[in-house]
Amino acid sequence: MITLENMLPAAELASFNDLVTQATTQGAGAVMWHSPAGSVVIVGFCSGGELLTWFATPAANETEAAVARAVILAGVTQASHTMAALQSGAHTAAGEAIKKAMH
Repeated sequence: MITLENMLPAAELASFNDLVTQATTQGAGAVMWHSPAGSVVIVGFCSGGELLTWFATPAANETEAAVARAVILAGVTQASHTMAALQSGAHTAAGEAIKKAMH
């Protein structure tokens, strides 16, 4: 299993955990960490003072880290819109409207 503990060197893991603590104390819902040593970027989502989930992808430098962060956040945004539509019933209503329009 891939974990933050085996992905980041110990010093970076401690700094990442400090970042999560500071960010959640200030009410942030997400954190981003680029590890040059591990050539990875981590985007984590927080709530209630803890890290809930995270995504990681290779990133050799700050430019790749910025692009990866944007892609991850765009995907999460799209997924949250889809979930909101499903929960509101909009997806079903749209599907029915499309079926009617096709006949």
